[in-house]
Amino acid sequence: MPHDVTMLGSITRDRDPISAQAARWGGVPTYAGITLARRGLRVGLVSNLAAPDHSPARRLLEAEGLLCRFGDSDHTTTFINAYPGGDVRRQTIVSTARPITPEDFQPLPSHPGIIYLGPVHERDIDPATYRRCFDSAATLALDIQGLLRLSAVGPVVEQVTDTLRRMNVNCRFLKLSQHEFDILAAHFGVGPRDLLRRWNVDEMLITMGSKGGVIVTAATSVDFAPPTIATPPSPTGAGDVMFSAYIAARTFDRLCIERAAQTAAHVAGRQVAGEHIRPTALVIAEDERAAQA
Repeated sequence: MPHDVTMLGSITRDRDPISAQAARWGGVPTYAGITLARRGLRVGLVSNLAAPDHSPARRLLEAEGLLCRFGDSDHTTTFINAYPGGDVRRQTIVSTARPITPEDFQPLPSHPGIIYLGPVHERDIDPATYRRCFDSAATLALDIQGLLRLSAVGPVVEQVTDTLRRMNVNCRFLKLSQHEFDILAAHFGVGPRDLLRRWNVDEMLITMGSKGGVIVTAATSVDFAPPTIATPPSPTGAGDVMFSAYIAARTFDRLCIERAAQTAAHVAGRQVAGEHIRPTALVIAEDERAAQA
């Protein structure tokens, strides 16, 4: 059966440096993949992670309806995420999985409707895999955050990476935060529509945390504001939820940009409030992982 969406990117183990709570599953494929599957879409996922993590991660994601293709790796990509205040996030890379290669991608259908690229650091996806995706006839969606993060273990360093500089981006949908756009603008000396032309992008979603965001196309800009949320538990995953809900609204529901943005912002607001993908659902059962080791 063909997939509506094929996702590439690392499932991550996310830890909080302050909380005593257990680690949780994270990464673009987790938040975006579950969101798309809950919209009734057929979602295939390609990700590499350590063998002991295969079974517990598969149990979570396949229960949500995703079809998982996991490759073996010495390590699972692991982050420490700290939120010192407001929309500010400080991240540390603890370990990284091996890159997703064209061979990892091969078992899934060769002509998916949408390929959703969700790297979490520069070497998450092999450059040859990007080339294969950008050269395909599929609709492309790219979350650029990982291409602005070096892969070295330690505090995350954000900059325009060599992989991104050499990349011929060609996609319908592009997502980035305001902070990430500022990095690109300073490096390339461009504005939003210059970036659209440079990378042949149709619709660019710029998120601004608690301030909402904007959808930019060659012809228009559409601002959106998130619902008011009182004392949110964590903004983790909200951008991934927003982007995936927007893609579903535009491509499968065929909503106009304004309505798609409003719909996606509502779902993202529920994520921030802990009502969409509940944090407790993502807690990693370490005893199950130990049994697989």
